[in-house]
Amino acid sequence: MSYLYTIDSLEFLTSPKGTELITVIDESLVDTKNELCLISKLSKKYESKYIGAAMDLVLNRKLGIKKFTKAQRMFFTKDALEQSSNEQISFYRAGKFKNLSKVCDLGCGIGSDTIQLARYCKVVAVDKDPIRLKMAELNAEVYGVRENIEFINMDFTSEAVPDCDAIFIDPSRRIGDRRVFSIFDYEPSLDIVKDLMKKTINVCVKASPGISFEGLNQLGSCSVEIVSLNGECKEAILWFGGFKKYYKFKATLLPFQKFVNDRWLVSRPEISVPQKFIYEPDCSINRAHLVDQVATRYKLNKLNHSIAYLTSNSDINEVFFEKFEVIDHFPFEESYLRKYLKDNGIGIVEIKKRGVPMEVDEVRKKLKLKSKKRSKMAVVIILTLVDDRITSIICKRVS
Repeated sequence: MSYLYTIDSLEFLTSPKGTELITVIDESLVDTKNELCLISKLSKKYESKYIGAAMDLVLNRKLGIKKFTKAQRMFFTKDALEQSSNEQISFYRAGKFKNLSKVCDLGCGIGSDTIQLARYCKVVAVDKDPIRLKMAELNAEVYGVRENIEFINMDFTSEAVPDCDAIFIDPSRRIGDRRVFSIFDYEPSLDIVKDLMKKTINVCVKASPGISFEGLNQLGSCSVEIVSLNGECKEAILWFGGFKKYYKFKATLLPFQKFVNDRWLVSRPEISVPQKFIYEPDCSINRAHLVDQVATRYKLNKLNHSIAYLTSNSDINEVFFEKFEVIDHFPFEESYLRKYLKDNGIGIVEIKKRGVPMEVDEVRKKLKLKSKKRSKMAVVIILTLVDDRITSIICKRVS
């Protein structure tokens, strides 16, 4: 369970004695197994309510390293950290605001987006949670942008939004522990966009990459940008009003700053059997329904019209794809695949699948693979539909 911070505990953690306590814990806490022993030792010098806060912060900072370059000096609650934007994505997105004077960040949380926006313009950071707002202020100091930010503790759904040139909003996408995908189940519901656009025509919404696109037109015309980072889908950005672009859908691949959009020339790809290479488009391209656009651009065929595996005899090196070199392929039949792997000394296997009903773990169990020590070869098995037939494609990753 996460520690429940107070303004008092945050003030202590930023004091010289609090900094000392954090350092002691950071150097002594090897893992959570020695937690009780460490607490007992520390309680001789520090108040227990502050020990809990410092210990929680140290653990959260270790988790925050995956998202923030200055995580070891920042302030997080566990929930706020999980909901915060990755620093690389925030930096990329904030660049779109650089010609504006003042931006409102509504529901700023611990300030991940506020900080990057403040590199380009004045920011009004709004949150109804005073603890998260204070953490955002402390984090802004860590990044050296505090002077560009005004922090306001209020509920923007019931109080007037301050005057500004643009609004950024990052609504909660959870009900309890459950993720939600409908824009009308967000908190607040994205119905609020229509009201926000009465304040300014420039509105940007951070959403889940798994967002249901149904209902977006009810909010007004917008551009949808799906963002991946190092091959993992991270978020959807909805650009409304003055932010709306010339495209409807766009896939952006970070850190490469490469993109695909629906204005790329597109034609219906041909269907073929696996050729020399299999190409799997980045998840952002698939989620933005832009597979046919990259297939057209790079003259690739599909294995099946409804499945995002592409194939060609051409050796293409692009960040848009993962590339696999085909070794063999044949109709899927469990006993034949098992015999094939055994006869070829294959025991190290990665299994990927699209468009087929079997589960990867169940297939792996039934294949009865050799131990890694006895394996002569490592391969990737792609189980998918070629035209309409379930097929095993034996291949290897090409770096």
